[in-house]
Amino acid sequence: MFELWQARSRFLLPAWRRLYEPWSCEGDGLQYWRERILFSIYLCGALSGLIAYLPGILYLISRGGGWVVPITTLFYTMAVVVLIFPHHLTFRFRALLVICSLHLTGFCVLSVLGPYSGGFIWLFASAVMSGLLLGPHASILAIGANALTLTGLGVLLAWGLLPWSDEGLITFLPWVSASLNLLFLNALTAVPAATMMAGLENALFRQQGISAQLQIERQELILVRKQLRRLAVELIEAEEREKHRIAGLLHEDLQQLLAGARFMLQSAAHSEPTVLEEVKRLLEESIRKSRQLSHELSPAVLHHSGLTAALNWLCLHMREQFGLNVRLDIEPDKQVEKAPLKVFLFRAVQEFLFNIVKHAGVNTAHVQLSGSNNEFVITVSDLGIGFDKSILDTYTSKAGLGLLSLRERARYIGGSLTVESTPAQGSRFILRVPADMENTAHPVPPATRIEEKIHIPTGTPASAAGLGIRVLFADDHKVMRQGLIRLVNGKPDILVVGEAANGREALELTRQLRPDVVIMDVSMPVMDGVEATRQIKIEMPEVRVIGLSMHEDGNISRSMRNAGAEAFLTKTTSSAELLKTIYGIARKQHATSMSN
Repeated sequence: MFELWQARSRFLLPAWRRLYEPWSCEGDGLQYWRERILFSIYLCGALSGLIAYLPGILYLISRGGGWVVPITTLFYTMAVVVLIFPHHLTFRFRALLVICSLHLTGFCVLSVLGPYSGGFIWLFASAVMSGLLLGPHASILAIGANALTLTGLGVLLAWGLLPWSDEGLITFLPWVSASLNLLFLNALTAVPAATMMAGLENALFRQQGISAQLQIERQELILVRKQLRRLAVELIEAEEREKHRIAGLLHEDLQQLLAGARFMLQSAAHSEPTVLEEVKRLLEESIRKSRQLSHELSPAVLHHSGLTAALNWLCLHMREQFGLNVRLDIEPDKQVEKAPLKVFLFRAVQEFLFNIVKHAGVNTAHVQLSGSNNEFVITVSDLGIGFDKSILDTYTSKAGLGLLSLRERARYIGGSLTVESTPAQGSRFILRVPADMENTAHPVPPATRIEEKIHIPTGTPASAAGLGIRVLFADDHKVMRQGLIRLVNGKPDILVVGEAANGREALELTRQLRPDVVIMDVSMPVMDGVEATRQIKIEMPEVRVIGLSMHEDGNISRSMRNAGAEAFLTKTTSSAELLKTIYGIARKQHATSMSN
């Protein structure tokens, strides 16, 4: 019911601007003419209300209530002003002010007319009821109509033109007039209100349909955004897996083959010294380039050490490769051991430093690792030329895929990437990631390897102790093992007792054969060389271990020595150096046994 009354009021005068635009009505012809008629009634009622109110006041003066005139005028004017102008007030609040004003006016009239003033009070009250039932615009029309009634009564009674002396009959006329005005307004708005309610229902139905469609599209947009973030993460992880796979192929296949061929050439160097020396030089250059590419794609220190060691290696690499001096500050308690988080932070710092090299135009940078128990914070800053950080909001070639992918990856794992940069004032990258990030990265598939069975050279008795230095070779590449074995074969006091294809096989063979020296490759499947060395030294401390690796990395060397290895060599070392190390370790072992 209340909505119906509100609809009627909206139909009477849809907006106050109709006072200035009376010919802007839209709709069919009937509605257009109805709007024009209502506008005319409104205009005439408002103007006549202002004019007709004065004769009404004359009637009050004739009854001896001159002191009521200013108060009544004030309240009546307040009622009209409150209804018309302050539209920012709520309708209920305005109606309350009108009720108070008209009631006070009614009491003033009652104080003059006594018990015969009921009709005049109802005349004022009908305007209030029109506002409550039909809206404020209908109340204004009622005030105008009632003002016309007061005009007629006031003029006739004040000038003696009405020959009635019965005040009861006089007060009855306002009752009838106000009631007829109210009924007229109600009948006038009944049919248009029903039409408007139907239109409102249709509009509401359409709005609900549009809202439902917008909600569906919003959900689809959220889903697409999640998919894009997931794709960005998968792109980074796929790139990392591919780098690791290529680096593994270089390290585990190509470099091993080259190094094995080099050892074989060294064993045959006495045949054609000049030609073999040139071949040796080419092999060494090939090994160097493939090792450099392997380091750039997937640094071994990243997978064998903590984040601190990896970042130190990165700073050294940036200085040697690009001339960028990086100052590294790491809080002592900020150690990252989880592989996915460690790899992500390392790649992030690497990307930031590459951007500094390419765009900043400076040769210094600052990297800081800090944070709390709940998160890690990486801050990389420079004092270069800076850039407009708004380019990160939309993909451009200047923004680069790296920074955009880092930002999406950080959001995906619950972190954030903040870029502070101003042209000509340097840049600052702040990366925040949660410390308890789950392992979102997929396992990195190792390079293709051929599993081999344990091989013990035939014709070599396992009990041949005392006949020479008993050596066991452990390497997951057959060509490398054969090259090493061929290198030491025929050398005085060296006896090859076995060869293993992984760390676990090396451990089992060491238990069985008790060699004097184990030549242990660091990177092997099943069990790596570091762990195999550690277990060998725990169970058989008399066995000496020489670590071998394709990488010239101080962290790998320290890891092997901490595990118990007596020496560490790269596979690019000369055969003479390898033999010298084997003989030297054997002499130390012999001297130790003699002293005991």
